[in-house]
Amino acid sequence: MYYLVLFSESEMKKTIKQQKSNNTFLQLKLDIEWDMVKAQLLMKIMQTLQLRLIDFNDYDFMWNIPCQQSSQMQLQMDDDYKFLVAHALKMEEPAVNVKIEVRVAKKGKKSKKKSKDSKKSRR
Repeated sequence: MYYLVLFSESEMKKTIKQQKSNNTFLQLKLDIEWDMVKAQLLMKIMQTLQLRLIDFNDYDFMWNIPCQQSSQMQLQMDDDYKFLVAHALKMEEPAVNVKIEVRVAKKGKKSKKKSKDSKKSRR
């Protein structure tokens, strides 16, 4: 069982104390392939945050196991997932907390584009 804590882009722009998460769960077998896990996580994000098209690389995934693995670990690739499964299987009833945060776009990139657009409009 995966307990998911999702933060949308608008929530990530708020201070930590003001952020509100969307909490849900995902039931998966621990023996499925990493690509399938990624697809299921993306589907759950789309459903929970009511999004259309998303990319796995636009999110930060961190996990921990209650009462066993207190520090959050990265979940971005197959080796991360195998490590997670190895720890989860040590529990009588495997459960994993997964924190999912959207990566907020850098303001510098947007401002450069705006300045280029404004130069074009001046001509």
